[in-house]
Amino acid sequence: IILKVMSGDKVDVSVQYYYNSTGTGGGNLSSSDLLNVLASGLVSVSGGLHGSFTDLTGGSSPLPSAITSFVNSNNPQQGSSKPQAFLNWILLDDQFKIVGTYPQSGAVAVGSAGTTGGGTLQSPLGYTGIPVTKSGYLYIYVSNSTPGWDVFFDNLSVKTYSGPMLEENHYYPFGLTMAQISDKAIKTQYAENRYRANGGDELQNKEFSDGSGLESYDAFFRMYDPQIGRFWQQDPLADASEDWSPYSFVQDNPVSFNDPLGLTDSVPDVTNIGAKGVKAYAPAPVVVGHKANCKTCTPNSNSGTSTARESPVAPPPPNEVPSPTPKPVVEPTPEPIPTPEPEPILETPELLPAALPAALTTVLVFIPITGTPKTHPEDELYYARPQPEPNFEPFMGHANRKDNSNPHIVYEFMFAPPKGDTRTPYLKYGISDEYRYSLERPENQLPGLRARFGASVMYRIITRTINRQSALVIEDKLVNDHIVTWGERPRDQDRP
Repeated sequence: IILKVMSGDKVDVSVQYYYNSTGTGGGNLSSSDLLNVLASGLVSVSGGLHGSFTDLTGGSSPLPSAITSFVNSNNPQQGSSKPQAFLNWILLDDQFKIVGTYPQSGAVAVGSAGTTGGGTLQSPLGYTGIPVTKSGYLYIYVSNSTPGWDVFFDNLSVKTYSGPMLEENHYYPFGLTMAQISDKAIKTQYAENRYRANGGDELQNKEFSDGSGLESYDAFFRMYDPQIGRFWQQDPLADASEDWSPYSFVQDNPVSFNDPLGLTDSVPDVTNIGAKGVKAYAPAPVVVGHKANCKTCTPNSNSGTSTARESPVAPPPPNEVPSPTPKPVVEPTPEPIPTPEPEPILETPELLPAALPAALTTVLVFIPITGTPKTHPEDELYYARPQPEPNFEPFMGHANRKDNSNPHIVYEFMFAPPKGDTRTPYLKYGISDEYRYSLERPENQLPGLRARFGASVMYRIITRTINRQSALVIEDKLVNDHIVTWGERPRDQDRP
């Protein structure tokens, strides 16, 4: 008997036997005969998925040496008073390598001959609760290798107790299933699991009448093909990642990221910033300025931008604008009012007059700002983050404080209710600190909502606000309007 077993299963096996006491022991079981029987059964059970009969019995197969080792270790000579008769079981993993530890693989020799004093058969051979530690195949058989000494086996009983594992899938980096080492339980009425790679997207397969299909993942906004590692449709947010093809998958880095929605950077990069360990997300950053040497530049305390950027004001040509005698510069007040950069006064030297009043030349004088500039250990990411205002200073306190001045996003979750369900299709409204967490909060909530309400759950960004207080006001207004329209709160609004 060959059973398909999964890790965590348990198996009980027993058999009754009978033999007369007359005979001479000895003899050895032929490993080649056992190998041929086992290989034929494996091909039948697995449907040839793991190889043909020739593949399993050839020199490159692990089966021949495994069978020989098992027979030599578990079928020792019983002497002249007993036949070489055993109840055997062998556990093989999905690559047909023997799991040689006891009791995963083992054998029990026959006991006393004849019947008991009451005329009943001897106690059956068996083992209760064989623990299956690796998914694969359990081969159970009885053997008698003593010539001329008959042993009768009857009532072979095998009981299986299923563990929690139903399926085990292995994938290539871009999501294509490794069929040879993937596994699933063989059970009646077992529904195929279609939610697999790329964050649990649904695999669209076996659509055609012959059982074949396109083998692509439904990533909600697009279809993803794991065979080529590309989407079939263009990214709706392709403009946010101009350096990558609109058909590319997770910027060609499937080891670190996935994209269950089919949108650019739906699983953003996370980096710890500074000693405080604040999480910052930089998906498709809005760049406010590139620096020639990021590690040497420091942010200006007033504008929040790099002091290494070129000034848009062109300096005057030499010998045409008199340079006034420098005057002592007054230290700025602790909180100076930022002055916008002036527009260029003149574009070409020939339009400059011979002399300019001193009052006009002051716009070309740069006043130094004293004091220690603020530093950022990861300033490249600092300047890449969205900064809504020129003088924006990030709020680094608790994110739920009402005085949180970071920009926020307001989002909503919705789904397609089942047929006959006339309640609201809206699940909840929420807000998230865009500067510090970006889409982390809705992305983290999405798997749980899909588990409760189905794969049709999706979310969208409604608007962007300048601070947390504004986002809370908008969220409250959306909930109240929803109650007026639907007569109830969104289905999952009160769940954290």
